[in-house]
Amino acid sequence: MSNLGIIWHKFRHWEYWPTWVVYFPFFFLYLGYSLRLRSIFYFTSVNPDMTNGGAFLAPKDEIYNRLPPEFIPATYTLGVGQDINGLWSWMSDNRLSYPVLAKPNMGLRGAGLKVLYSKKELIDFLEDIQSTYLIQEFIDYDNELGVFFIKNPETGAFDITSIVKKAFITVRGDGKKTIGELMLDIPRYAMQYKRLEVWNADELDRVLSEGELYEVEKIGNHSLGTTFLDGQEFNNDDLKQKIKSLLSQLSGIYYGRVDLKYSHAVDNQIHNDFKVLEINGAFSEPAHIYDPKYSILYAWKTQYYHFRRMYQVCKYNLGKGIRPLSLKEGLMKFREHFKVVKAFKEAY
Repeated sequence: MSNLGIIWHKFRHWEYWPTWVVYFPFFFLYLGYSLRLRSIFYFTSVNPDMTNGGAFLAPKDEIYNRLPPEFIPATYTLGVGQDINGLWSWMSDNRLSYPVLAKPNMGLRGAGLKVLYSKKELIDFLEDIQSTYLIQEFIDYDNELGVFFIKNPETGAFDITSIVKKAFITVRGDGKKTIGELMLDIPRYAMQYKRLEVWNADELDRVLSEGELYEVEKIGNHSLGTTFLDGQEFNNDDLKQKIKSLLSQLSGIYYGRVDLKYSHAVDNQIHNDFKVLEINGAFSEPAHIYDPKYSILYAWKTQYYHFRRMYQVCKYNLGKGIRPLSLKEGLMKFREHFKVVKAFKEAY
């Protein structure tokens, strides 16, 4: 697919529009909420027990360390300049084999995530890191969901308001074309070709047999080419109870999204062998809105509902004495956040 074809595809599908364009209609709503609550950074009070409410610069390991180990991937925190010999001992103690997942300790819309298939790949990758990284057991389950939750801090009422299913980049062979050529035939995948070529050039040159399916990307992130689909059929009492039980381990978290992987489900009920990939806070999105079947108007309506619910949680928390970031603190954190974002964009 030509560059012009990709540009036209992005223009026609709002899910690829710049974030500021998608969110611009909510600027005045945000301004109104800020004036009512007398705080520009009121949203950092929505989850008192997450750094900055989980809005930005929230370390992922602060959540992992509070969850039962059976629900999370085995995880090792590696700081910049830290001796990596401890990592090898940890991997040996946990009997981890490759691949492993490397992810920044502070989430940035998928930037910096990498599946590594050998010790050499891991060593080469770690030589270039400029921030604290998590090295994790790679959860090779076929299915991934993002479950958005809202808990009323006053009454304890609990709602699941969005479920997104994630469909990874997958191509079907025809016995003639390479994996790369098959990707270039699909606009969504063509946008990821240059990124994947850097790491997987040899693999992209492989020809699949006719009918053979191949999963090109194993990370379920929209910015990495994953298709987001509405998973409302999973919104049942069974999942609600699982998420409530999980969050009961975490006090002071009322608004966000649990991303999890599971091996299989029966009648849309996932089995208990699921693993929590991460829990996102204030800046979480009800990601099912990115399902290609939904219009921008539907997305705006859904986002308005979630912004209003977040405002209500913050209003209650502020009334109970929870302190959001001050203007000075918030501006300093935002500057730091954008420095990190820029560094990852330049590196990856």
